Amino acid sequence: MSKVQKYLGLLLLVVCLVGCASNPANNTALISERQERMFWEITSPTGTTVYVLGTIHVGTEEIANLPQGVLEAFDHSNHLYAELALADLQNQQNYLTPLLQETTVVDEEGVPIPLTMLLDDSAAACLEQVIIASLGDQYTDEAFTSMACLPPWFWTNTLTLSVYQAMGYNAEQGIDVLLYNRGFVSGKEILGLDSMETQLNILSFGTPEEQLALLQEMLHNITQEKLEEFEIVNQMVAAYLEDNRSEVERIVQQSIQDEMEAAGADYIKAYTDMVYTQRNRSWADQITTMLQQENETYFIFAGTAHWLAEDSVFNMLVQDGVARWQ
Repeated sequence: MSKVQKYLGLLLLVVCLVGCASNPANNTALISERQERMFWEITSPTGTTVYVLGTIHVGTEEIANLPQGVLEAFDHSNHLYAELALADLQNQQNYLTPLLQETTVVDEEGVPIPLTMLLDDSAAACLEQVIIASLGDQYTDEAFTSMACLPPWFWTNTLTLSVYQAMGYNAEQGIDVLLYNRGFVSGKEILGLDSMETQLNILSFGTPEEQLALLQEMLHNITQEKLEEFEIVNQMVAAYLEDNRSEVERIVQQSIQDEMEAAGADYIKAYTDMVYTQRNRSWADQITTMLQQENETYFIFAGTAHWLAEDSVFNMLVQDGVARWQ
């Protein structure tokens, strides 16, 4: 073999290696920010498109006023995904009832303990007033005791929603509800990125002692009208409506830091790992599978915080070599 042939052979080998090294970049999907509010698009070389709409879990008429481009993408997509499947949402009571029973605080003999007996006097009095107001004309001692025995996480979530409502927010005007209804009317199935088990684990996160401490703190804040921590929701909504993605990211990080100071770093780290890191990992893996399909169109609507920040779903896709920013 002549030297020229050897050099040509070496050149061909180098070209082949460079070409092989370049193929992954050519085969990666492209993530792009759409001009519509909190809207992204991922396009795959396979001809598949994944639309992502970041939502916010409080509602007003302005929040629910989605741009036409978003609605058209939703209507034209072959596959719809939310955080929770519509079928699971419709059957949530079948899941919640056993969970309420399983997480009720009981004594050594398994008898439910009213939370009013476990809270300090101020918090117990506040919860007592909440329960009486909730029962209204249906009040009986038996009904009161039954509600007082509901687990701490139930009351913390219920009171949080009540505060949001007092601030002028209505879940029925939220984007999630709007798109669930739109999908239902059109006869399209809406699948879930999460299982019902994952969602219930988030709702009931923490030991009974940790849940009780959080509930007591909330009741104290309500009693003393110290609801400044909820002002961050107004800030989030304002940034969301302005499509200020960097500000939303900053607010999410500030909220996590504030919660660490209030509830303890270990508790919040475990909670944020469950709510964000673990779920983001699962969602990124599911989107990877979607992008491998040929000529399909997916539409995902889920909390905005999952698509922003350092450990976002998008960044995980980039780190995995599945996608890159356009």
